[in-house]
Amino acid sequence: MKRYEFLSEQGPITLYVGRKGDRFRIKLGGKAMGIKIENATEPGTFLVHLDDRTLSVSILRLLPSKVSILVDGEEMTFQRVDSGALVSRPTRQLAPALETLRSPLPGRVTRVMVGKGDHIKPGQALLVVESMKMESILRGEREAIVKDILVSEGDTVNNGQVLIEMLGVQGKL
Repeated sequence: MKRYEFLSEQGPITLYVGRKGDRFRIKLGGKAMGIKIENATEPGTFLVHLDDRTLSVSILRLLPSKVSILVDGEEMTFQRVDSGALVSRPTRQLAPALETLRSPLPGRVTRVMVGKGDHIKPGQALLVVESMKMESILRGEREAIVKDILVSEGDTVNNGQVLIEMLGVQGKL
């Protein structure tokens, strides 16, 4: 079984997932259950049959580094981390959560537009990475406070490298 780590409003969660044919076996909090997934009538929507109930799951946004889904009306966002596991960032967060801004491509940092302790807004430009003479402006996705900047102008960065650490503003993640 493959192990995944998540953060939830209650704290960290470890989930184990295994697959056999069209069925999945999961273990969550010591409880094991079977899951079967099937397409629903709407594109991007699935019915997830658990041992004791069925959930409607819709894919809202699917990006290489994260996915946002709607599970029976509740939005959840999962962000890929170095291990390839997904980390859940619930829409409603009770305490500030550590978020990271990662480089989407290898390149060189040409501008850093924020400083440690800055309050950032969704869509605000944070830094610029240049690759093959093309500039990519990296922007904040949600309201947060800059905890640490791990790169400087002129630094060479790798794809997926953490550039900035941020703390989500309570109630905004």
